[in-house]
Amino acid sequence: MLSLVVLLAAQDPVLLPPVREIGVPDAHAESPLEPRSSAFGKGGRLYVVDAGAHRVLIYGADGRSAGAWGKFGAAPGELAGPSGVAVGPDGEVFVADAGNGRVQIFDPDGRFLFQFPKDEPLVSPADVSVYGDRVFVPEPDRRRVRVFGLRGEPRLTLGAELLGRPTGAAADEKGDIYVADAGAHRIQKFKADGAPLTSWGAWGEPPGYFRRPGGLAWSAGKLLVADSGNHRIQVFDADGRLTRLWGAGPVRPGQGGGHLHAPSHVAVAPDGAFAAVAEPVEGRVQIFPYRDAPPGTPWAGLPWWERMHAKPAIVDPAAPKPPGLSALVAVADRDSHAVFFVDVTENTVSRVIARAGGYGPRLGQFNDPVSVAFDVKSLKAWVSDAGHRRIQLLALARVPGRPFEAGSDARAVAAWDFGGVPGALALDARGRLYALDPAKAEVVVFDTKDMTRLRVLRAPALKGPSRWDGLGAAPDGKRVYVADGLGCRVLVFDESGAPVAEWGRRGAEPEAFLRPGSVAADAAGQVHVLDVLLCEGKTFDADGRFLRRWSGPGPRPTQLRAPAWIAFGPPDHLVVDDAGNHLGQVFRTDGRSAGFFIKAGFPLLGGGR
Repeated sequence: MLSLVVLLAAQDPVLLPPVREIGVPDAHAESPLEPRSSAFGKGGRLYVVDAGAHRVLIYGADGRSAGAWGKFGAAPGELAGPSGVAVGPDGEVFVADAGNGRVQIFDPDGRFLFQFPKDEPLVSPADVSVYGDRVFVPEPDRRRVRVFGLRGEPRLTLGAELLGRPTGAAADEKGDIYVADAGAHRIQKFKADGAPLTSWGAWGEPPGYFRRPGGLAWSAGKLLVADSGNHRIQVFDADGRLTRLWGAGPVRPGQGGGHLHAPSHVAVAPDGAFAAVAEPVEGRVQIFPYRDAPPGTPWAGLPWWERMHAKPAIVDPAAPKPPGLSALVAVADRDSHAVFFVDVTENTVSRVIARAGGYGPRLGQFNDPVSVAFDVKSLKAWVSDAGHRRIQLLALARVPGRPFEAGSDARAVAAWDFGGVPGALALDARGRLYALDPAKAEVVVFDTKDMTRLRVLRAPALKGPSRWDGLGAAPDGKRVYVADGLGCRVLVFDESGAPVAEWGRRGAEPEAFLRPGSVAADAAGQVHVLDVLLCEGKTFDADGRFLRRWSGPGPRPTQLRAPAWIAFGPPDHLVVDDAGNHLGQVFRTDGRSAGFFIKAGFPLLGGGR
């Protein structure tokens, strides 16, 4: 035990000063930078995929913009939410075109050359990497990594029986393959022929552990891992021994200078001199010295969202509080793999009254809970347990003798295999549960009495790339709303599953979207849509007529950053998972702020504005 403690102490996080930070000062305001991945090319060039603007950006060795290519679309050379970029041995640029299910290859200046695969489309590829004469493409929703030759010829598939949710891949000089498995929070190592060799890591915060590992890079005998949920880069040798790490969460919102916030990818220059770290939430890429890196500064501080937990709660005992459970909501938190039940009574402190879950495979534990649908009358909550590909049912206890109050005990009741990766959930007042399957672009409707499948809603023929990201149901169940994130539209279905309407277009205007990501419908017939890239809410009537926009980008309460989902809570209130600010926020349905809370269970001052 002593040796373990010494080892961990020797691997405390360090802040490594970057040599530069890259943003996009010449980007249009309506196209926020969302850098998912980067790759070094010849002559010190750096290629960055901007998923939000559907393009590839080029920077010179001095960090200055050196061009760009790409626009939204499905034709050769066009892109839809690109997720990864790599440079081949002859300087060709490989781009994972996630929304179009393909890899496109360009010359170093962005001229289209060819694309693959020819046999079947890829399903939302998370990245692309090139090592030697092999191209690696992880498909998280299919739980596999496909391996191609440089011209796209199929070579190998690392299959679903071994992987949970692969998000990155790399290979060493011997041909051994390393895969970042975000579903199991570990690194898996395979032989060149796909035979498993070893694995290391588990979910957690100590050095050597991971929380949603992302992109990988192999350089000079070392594997670099973007440890996204721990806000750091970890470096291992070929046997999984940790050799160094750097990075820590920011002390204040937006802080760089070596602080990292949910890094999605790491790339190393061919000569090993520099490493580039992409941070989509912050809209930047930091470039660090790598081969000749200084030791760095030891760091033991807390990121700003963790330090907020220590702030005192302020309660106004004279503030009015409506009776009963009308102000109770359920919130899924992906960082802690938990569900929180929160009292969001207006003009008082938003307080967590119960918590369920934690990371693990057993009933009542979660692996990436992405959505929750809560029935405040029955105190039951259905949870999308995406990492385990199931839906779980939680029940919140009532206080004995006080039938209108909820207690602090939340227990798991049942779980059902979904048959895929469940996404957003919604309930209607008639006891029907709607569950989105983004990979299949369909909505499965269940009867909550016994979870029998009633029907499946499928997409009509759509023009252009499409990806279903959000789901909402009118309380009476007569209309179902689906947010098409890539298509920048809302699709409307009737209760039989027939498509009846769609609205929206691409743009930053009040009635348009850059990426609609989540939907909630209220009893008054209003439809509320979060725009993930514009960091704002938009409200429409039931027929798609624009009514208002609300909130906006920023780190303060009442503002949003990378909002993940929206749900209709108590009467006239919306609850938003403000993922980029690590908060839950409460708004009235007219867009005015009504308070906020910290999802980890520590309250802050609410109050109407």
